[in-house]
Amino acid sequence: MTILRAGFDQCQFNDAMDYQWDFRLPRGQSINASGHKFGLTPPGLGWVVFRERKVFNEDLIFYVNYLGGEMPTATLNFSRNAAPIAVQYYQFLRLGFDGYKHIITHTLDNAVKLRDELVKSGYFTIMNETQRIPVVAVTLDPGVKKFNEFDMSNKVREKGWVLSAYSMPPDAEEVRSLRVVVRPHINHNVAMNFARDIIGACAYLDEHGGTATAPKLHAHVDPEKITPAKC
Repeated sequence: MTILRAGFDQCQFNDAMDYQWDFRLPRGQSINASGHKFGLTPPGLGWVVFRERKVFNEDLIFYVNYLGGEMPTATLNFSRNAAPIAVQYYQFLRLGFDGYKHIITHTLDNAVKLRDELVKSGYFTIMNETQRIPVVAVTLDPGVKKFNEFDMSNKVREKGWVLSAYSMPPDAEEVRSLRVVVRPHINHNVAMNFARDIIGACAYLDEHGGTATAPKLHAHVDPEKITPAKC
C-alpha cells in the first residue's frame, strides 16, 4: 500500500499546485495526516482516508453494540480521550483555510531559512531539495570525516535541542539523516539560534572528532520487517 503523507502540510495550502500528491496518483491507496503536528492539536490525533473500503484491513475493525446500535471502531487501541478531536474542530472554526494557510506559510519560510543556513555552512547536504513541507532533512557532506550524524545529535543535546538522527532502511544503512520538523511556535529567531548551535557543534566535532555509533536494533528483529525511516 502506498500512503500519501499530506493533509495540513504545505501541499494543502499551496496556491501553485503544480504537482500531484493525492488519489490522482494510481498507486496512492491512502492519505494520512497528523493533527498534532500542523493541525495544531494536542498530541495523539491523526487520521487516514482510504481510496476505497476494500483497501482497509477489516481485521482491524471492532464491532460493538453497547451504544444502542452496532458501532464499528477502527482505532488501534480501541478507546481513547476525545479531547484532541474537540480541539481540532475548534481550530477548524477559529482559523479556517486562510488561517491555516498563513501558519503553514510562516513555518515553511522558517524551514527554508533553517535549511539555507545549514547548507551554507558547508557541513550538510540537503535531502529534500524542493521545500514543499516545513521539514528539513539533511545528511552530512561527504567531505565530513571526523564525526557523524549521531555525534551531531548528541552534541546539540547539550544545548537543549533534540535533533532526530537515524539510519535509512536495510540496503541503505550507510545513509544517515538529521531531520527537523519546523513547528509554528519556532519563529525566525529560534530557527537561527538552532542553526547556530548546530553549526557550532559541527565546528567543535570537526576539531575534536566524534565517537558515536548508530543505536542497535533488537537482535531478534527481522531486517525485512524494520519500519522504513522517515525522510
